[in-house]
Amino acid sequence: MKYNLPDNIVFVVNDFSKAVGILKVFPNVSVVTFKSASTDMIKSKRVFTVLAGKNTKTIDLLKNREVAAFLKGKRVVVFKNLPAIEIYAKKNNFEVLNPDWRISFDLEDKLKTAKLMSKIDAPQPKYLIENVNDINYEEIKGKLGGPFVIQFARGMAGSSTYLIKNEEDLSQLKKNYMSFKAKYLKFIEGETWTLNAVCGRISVIGKPFRQLSGDPKFNNYWGGTFGNDFTVSLDREIELKIIGDAKIIADEMYKKGFWGFFGLDFVVSKNGHFFIEINPRFTASVSLYTFMEDASGLAPLFYQHLREALGEECIKENDRLQTAFEYSQFFLRNLESKEIIIHKKSGLYDENLNLILETVDYNALNKDKEILAIVDSGKEIKKNIQYANIVVKSSALGNDKTKNKIYQITEILR
Repeated sequence: MKYNLPDNIVFVVNDFSKAVGILKVFPNVSVVTFKSASTDMIKSKRVFTVLAGKNTKTIDLLKNREVAAFLKGKRVVVFKNLPAIEIYAKKNNFEVLNPDWRISFDLEDKLKTAKLMSKIDAPQPKYLIENVNDINYEEIKGKLGGPFVIQFARGMAGSSTYLIKNEEDLSQLKKNYMSFKAKYLKFIEGETWTLNAVCGRISVIGKPFRQLSGDPKFNNYWGGTFGNDFTVSLDREIELKIIGDAKIIADEMYKKGFWGFFGLDFVVSKNGHFFIEINPRFTASVSLYTFMEDASGLAPLFYQHLREALGEECIKENDRLQTAFEYSQFFLRNLESKEIIIHKKSGLYDENLNLILETVDYNALNKDKEILAIVDSGKEIKKNIQYANIVVKSSALGNDKTKNKIYQITEILR
């Protein structure tokens, strides 16, 4: 598929693994990121790199003098818009092709999201919103049942979510979050799912896919996510209901002034589906997802986001549910209490975990037993921050052998 885009669009991202698919699919989109062994594998003038310093956030990239000079006359896309980015862009006269950070900030608030869902009658777990110091365990248990879940307004990959099984769990939480307001949810026994979408004059809702979560080998937090399995599908009738509800949510977001790429997390149980939170930004799956969409003949949601940003409507598509993807991915995070530096290169590993090719190309995966590791090497990785994106051409669900190999990869990369 050909994509009609101007040649002055730049994706500025501090983690190169999130840009690999973008480079592969869009021949006239450039990428600005930190230099690493992975970026050195891409022999392209469209990849502009600078050495990482102590601070490695997107705003640190933008403030680099070489980057500032490169971005003159360019339109910038960032993974997640923030106040510092928007202020810097205005001062330096370049356009940011992301929604206003204030609107995204509100939609990211899990407490406000619950109220938005209630307003439009979107299915979600029964909930209460109270100050942590004011609640009583038996009272909440009586209203929601036990165990129950506590979510604070902000956090990523499970860092703001806690399962409360007894009085002691709640007492421990109160010590750290006494003055905080939180959302208390009825615990839903089920599978964690997510979807990617674009909100606009015409909203496009992607096919739901499974989230990998709840394994302490990959994430320290209870229920914390660590990847996705794109190979599995829900019953079509259930998928249609979820997509219908997601469209209503997208329409409400658009009324609030939001547009562009977002993610929507939910749980599927025997009693139906229940929305948990909105991620009003690009999601961690955007790189591989863009590659899979393009390979399947779909207009990638990244492209739909850019169309909306440039004043054009999203492309209508007949039925995304017919598309079958064949990949899974794992996000490896630093689970230590200190910063680490990864020195290994990205590459393709065989079934015995031998490095057989230095590459970051998804197309290099030919067999279901091979593993592609895209590594963020050469810079300090802070606690709970991702340092590698692992891709396999098979399902990850119920496959302990694959998960064990991925865990072994962490030892090899370290």
